[in-house]
Amino acid sequence: MTHGTQYFFDEGTVAFSEPYKKGLPHGTARQYSEEGKLIGTYSMIRGTGIDLWRHKTNWGTGPSVFLSEARYLKDGMFHGFEWWLNEDQKTVNHECHFMRDRKHGIERMWTNRGRLKRGYPKYWIDNQQVTKRRYVREMKRDLTLPSFRDADNRAKRTFPPEIRNHLT
Repeated sequence: MTHGTQYFFDEGTVAFSEPYKKGLPHGTARQYSEEGKLIGTYSMIRGTGIDLWRHKTNWGTGPSVFLSEARYLKDGMFHGFEWWLNEDQKTVNHECHFMRDRKHGIERMWTNRGRLKRGYPKYWIDNQQVTKRRYVREMKRDLTLPSFRDADNRAKRTFPPEIRNHLT
């Protein structure tokens, strides 16, 4: 069982540190640049919170670091939405929904041009891929399944405040 701070290195430099208590992330995790500069944090309480990951800007005149991944966790398991954000901080290239570490919702992936990739969206119920027809039918009975909306097939997202507060 993991207890204490775990350190992750990239070419000999600390890239990330995350405290654990009784096997679950607990406390403030820190992410560092290649130069050792703190570029972001997030906090967990007994494995519950929002995991945030930053990435360096590849081009443009924007900030040098941007939020690239956001995922909700509960009791150390993926639970809720996961987004892989683009540098513009308004669109995503991947979105999925989980319940207790299992895919449970709609998964979407987009091309660099913002179009859905072939084969998406995919529909999941308790980690089993199902047809859209079955998903829509089950969605009416299972309130934990996110609703299907055609507008969500576009890559542009309006994020909840707890994610929006970390956008650059």
